[in-house]
Amino acid sequence: MDKPRFLIVRFSSIGDIVLTTPILRNIRQAYPNAEIHYVLKKNYVELLQYNPDVDVLHAYDGNWETLVRSIKKYHYNYQIDLHKSLRSLRLRRALGGKWYSFPKENFKKWLMVRFKRHLSIPHIVERYAKVLQDLNVPFTEKRLYFFIPESLQQWAASVLYYLPPPRVAVVLSATYTTKQWLPKYFITFLNRLNWSVVFLGGIKEYFFARQITPHLRVPFMDFVGKASLLQSTALMQQCQRVLTHDTGFMHIAAALQMPILSLWGNTVPAFGMTPYATTHVIAEVQGLKCRPCSKLGFRRCPKRHFKCMRLLTPEKVFVRWQQLQDLLGCQTNHNDGYDSKQ
Repeated sequence: MDKPRFLIVRFSSIGDIVLTTPILRNIRQAYPNAEIHYVLKKNYVELLQYNPDVDVLHAYDGNWETLVRSIKKYHYNYQIDLHKSLRSLRLRRALGGKWYSFPKENFKKWLMVRFKRHLSIPHIVERYAKVLQDLNVPFTEKRLYFFIPESLQQWAASVLYYLPPPRVAVVLSATYTTKQWLPKYFITFLNRLNWSVVFLGGIKEYFFARQITPHLRVPFMDFVGKASLLQSTALMQQCQRVLTHDTGFMHIAAALQMPILSLWGNTVPAFGMTPYATTHVIAEVQGLKCRPCSKLGFRRCPKRHFKCMRLLTPEKVFVRWQQLQDLLGCQTNHNDGYDSKQ
């Protein structure tokens, strides 16, 4: 087959789309002349805009008829559903033909949430890779990918030029409140760490950041609600470490091969969504009978005590930070956490 055509469907969200990039890379490796199409929501186009493993992006803007019409113009040799939602099922029915998919493991997640069963679900990248097995494509490129244009990298370097290293990117984004660490804990931790801080997040986190920044005694720059997704990614790349909630930018940081300390509240790593193929450490409160309370999250703690984050104190997170430093082989000053090898 000289030029096979692939259709890959993953409508959302940030992390889930980034986590499909190993599938794109391995298909490209196996079929260098392939034409790879990708269906996603319009507001996530930036995630794959510069990815050389994608030839055509079909952006869904809410107009279903237009989307289906634009896709039906092509004949696909392979159709891959990496979403497995009602919307992707609707698209599969509209296009017909044979489809490949992956085990979503929602029933196991339900058991974990409902009965607090101690199950372990394979990482979602490994589950996505089932389609490669079905296509007889070797799964050799086992990492995530994210591409930032050179001009934007230069912009980020110039913006942060006067913010002294070492820098930690602090990602305040979290779709649900039960995934967010406490503002007062950020203040205590960052003041003790004594690194320069680059705050990142969407407009929804604007007032969250306002509870932190006035109380810091360290150099910082605040881009929460001020930088686009690509700009935020470029700024994060200029940092030496990433401190983040369990959120989409955690996976972008993994795609950039950055060292990550991730903070986990109501969700658990056993869901199979940890940072993939990068040096990382997880900070969580283990042994809580109410955790996980959801596979996604809530606006407020169902039990009203919020122990999953309240008991995750700055002291405990600092211990995990030092463990991350040890993994990286850093010589750490106990006063400020500075990596003297950099």
